[in-house]
Amino acid sequence: MIAKSLDSAVKAFKPQIKGSIGKPIIENIIFRLHTKFTALLLFAFFFLVCTREYFGDHIKCLKGDGKLEEKMVNNYCFFMTTYTIVTNDNRHLQEGNIPHPGMGPVQEKDRIVKHKYYQWVPFVLFFQCVCFYIPHLIWKKEEGGRMKALVSCLHYARLAHMNENEVKVLDKAVPSKSALRKTVEVIGKDVMLRLQVTRSWSICLITMEVLNLLHLIIQIWITNSFLGGNFLTLGSDWWNYDYRDQNATDPLEILFPMMTKCIFNKFGPSGTIIHHDIMCVMSLNVLYEKIYTILWFWFLILMMLSLLAVIWRIASYNLYRRTPRMTQLLYRRVTPGRLHVDVIAYVIKRCHYADWLFLYYLAKNMPGFLFEELFNRLYDELKQQEGDSKSSADDGNGPLLDLDDDK
Repeated sequence: MIAKSLDSAVKAFKPQIKGSIGKPIIENIIFRLHTKFTALLLFAFFFLVCTREYFGDHIKCLKGDGKLEEKMVNNYCFFMTTYTIVTNDNRHLQEGNIPHPGMGPVQEKDRIVKHKYYQWVPFVLFFQCVCFYIPHLIWKKEEGGRMKALVSCLHYARLAHMNENEVKVLDKAVPSKSALRKTVEVIGKDVMLRLQVTRSWSICLITMEVLNLLHLIIQIWITNSFLGGNFLTLGSDWWNYDYRDQNATDPLEILFPMMTKCIFNKFGPSGTIIHHDIMCVMSLNVLYEKIYTILWFWFLILMMLSLLAVIWRIASYNLYRRTPRMTQLLYRRVTPGRLHVDVIAYVIKRCHYADWLFLYYLAKNMPGFLFEELFNRLYDELKQQEGDSKSSADDGNGPLLDLDDDK
């Protein structure tokens, strides 16, 4: 009777229950910004570039000779790169005789810049997308589903108090009261026994967080090298550019020129080489300048957040034992519960930082009343172990468990 009522009640709230039950949380929001959001952003840019490049005009060259085939010239200039004249970047503003930055006749003293990045933009974006997602796959493999194994049956924990036996609801198992108590006991023993895998879980997580920061620095360096050393100041140059100043050149137009030059050589009827000086319209550069400007600001934000995350790890390592109130506030923020600060101080004082971090992620994945029961159980067992250790020491046998093995 209770099972039928429970099944009916859960089915009535099926959409809400499905929305509240998700995968276990095994990483923080900064980690997810690295591995999921950034990878998704780069993939969106990659897809957008591919759509424009293969279903639209990526380059349009203005042929001066009617005998030249337009498609052939466009393909040649796209694959053989184009160039601009550095000397003429600002001359069109100062003298007014050059219609586009970087255009005009090439003199012996002029320095030219070849633009070949546009051929590789989709490949680089896809490569970076994969690189940002790989840390998530590595961490998921190293984590090994440990958190899921511990908390997988706790999704319907609040409903377990209504039933003495296990019930199947929405293809999910609602555990019984005894199964719920046994699960909490197993988790408590796992933490109490200081299993190596528990500490390695936290150590691996911290390592991946630091590697995310190092990986971001490497990706910024790769992007800067790819754009000829102009990426590091791209966002700041664009931000400081004054559109009202008629003597200033848009920094994005210099790095991503809309008009470039291309030299096409052709054999004439008598075998002599005919040079064609061709001007090309780079339509995709309108898209590239937006993409890399957005990436500059996003990488800057992600860098600051990643540095704060690493600083927080260092600070929490030095403060987690000294300020039990901080631990209480952190646990209360991620899961509702009424843990007494003295209980927290006693347990945390006898924990390694890796144990403290693992408990924090358990709090994220457990209902508040269950985590409170788990923490109180740890407190009672530590009290009992400490009493047993003192008795053994009085008998000359030494302590059963080194509670401060990290000191």
